[in-house]
Amino acid sequence: MKHLIGILALLGLVSCHKDNRWMILSEGLQNDTLFVERCNFEEYIMARGDNSAYQQQVDTLLFVDGRVEITWPNDEVQLVTLQSPDYRDCSHGRPFYHPAGRIGLLVQPGEAIEVRLKPHKYGHLTAKITGSELNAEIAKLDNQVRSVQVDMYATGFALNEALATKSTAVDSLRNRVMNIRSALHSVYAEYVKAHPEQEVSAYCFFQMGPQRGERYYRQIEPKVFKGVFRPVKEAAERYFEEQSQRAEMKAQIEEGAQAPDFALKDPKGKSVTLSSHRGKWVVLDFWGTWCSWCIKGMPHMKKVYEQYADRMEIIGVACGDKIETWRTAVDKMQLPWVNVIDPKEAAIQESVAARYAVEGYPTKVVITPEGTIHKIFKGESKEFYEELKTLFE
Repeated sequence: MKHLIGILALLGLVSCHKDNRWMILSEGLQNDTLFVERCNFEEYIMARGDNSAYQQQVDTLLFVDGRVEITWPNDEVQLVTLQSPDYRDCSHGRPFYHPAGRIGLLVQPGEAIEVRLKPHKYGHLTAKITGSELNAEIAKLDNQVRSVQVDMYATGFALNEALATKSTAVDSLRNRVMNIRSALHSVYAEYVKAHPEQEVSAYCFFQMGPQRGERYYRQIEPKVFKGVFRPVKEAAERYFEEQSQRAEMKAQIEEGAQAPDFALKDPKGKSVTLSSHRGKWVVLDFWGTWCSWCIKGMPHMKKVYEQYADRMEIIGVACGDKIETWRTAVDKMQLPWVNVIDPKEAAIQESVAARYAVEGYPTKVVITPEGTIHKIFKGESKEFYEELKTLFE
C-alpha cells in the first residue's frame, strides 16, 4: 500500500495537473482497509446508469494508526466514493456494501480535503469534511440520509423474505418501505425548498433524480447549475424533453390504432420488420435479460407459442440489453419465436419501446392481422393468456 501511495504522490509531482490531496481519518472503524472509487462526474451523469460507459478508478488504502494520506493528479470534477468493509454484508447471497456506509464526494481539481469517518451507534457511518465547503454541506445532509438507510434496507430485506415465504406481513412491510423512501426523499426536498440559491440544492436534485425531483428542479436558481452541476442540468433537460416526446408517442398508442412499423436486427444481424408479418396475429413481447418476471414467463410463453404458432407470431423485443448478453440468453433459453433487439443507444424517436409507450417489463402488445393494436398487457398477467385463448379457441 505504501508503494501505491508513493507512486501516486510522484505522479502528482511530475504532472501539470492540479493535485488532489486527501487526509482520511478513522475514528472507530474496525477494519483498516478503505476502498476509494473515483470517476469523471460528467461521464457518470451522461452514462445514465450504464457502468460500461465511463471509466472508474478503484484504490485500496490501508489505515496506519487510524489515518491514511493520498495524492493524485486531477484536472476534472470527480465523483469519489469511500467504502469500508465494516459495511460489507454477504448474508443475503452475494457481497453487498450497505449504502449507510458509503461516503460520496464531488471533488474539484486542486482541493485538499480532510475526511473523518466515524461509525454511529445506530448503524450508519458519519463523515465530517473540511477543506471543501460544498462537500462539508453534502456530508451533513448525507449523514441524515444514511441514518434512514439503515432502516430502509433492513425493512427491504425483511420484505423480500416475506415475499419468498408468502408471509401475511408483506403489505405492512411494503407500506413501511414506501414511507421510508418518502423520508429519504424529504431530507433533500426540504433542503431545496429552504435553500434554492445554494449549490448543494443541485446535489439534492442529483440524488432525487429527475423523475422524483422535477418539481424541485424548477425551484432551484439557474446559477446553481453553472459550475460543478452543469452536467446534472444538461441531463435533466434531456430527460424532460424525452418525457415530453414519450407523452406525445403514448397518445398515439391505444387499442384500435395502427401499430407503428419498425425494423430491428435479429441475432444474426438480419433486419426484421413488423409489416412483414401482416396477415397473422402478432404479439410484441417487450422484455430484457435483466427482468426476472420476463424470464419467469418464458416457459409459459413457449407452451402458448407451440399451441398457436400456425395463427400467431411472437416477436420478442429485447430492451436495455447488450447485444452479446441478449444473443447468449436467446440461445440459452432456446426462444423459438422471432427475436430482435431495441438498441440501448437509440435516440428516443428511434426506440421501438418508446414508440409503443412501454413503461414496464414485460409488456405484451397484441396486434391484429390487419396491423392494428388489439390489446396491451403490462406485466406477466394471466389476462394475456386468457385473451389468446379467446382469440384462437
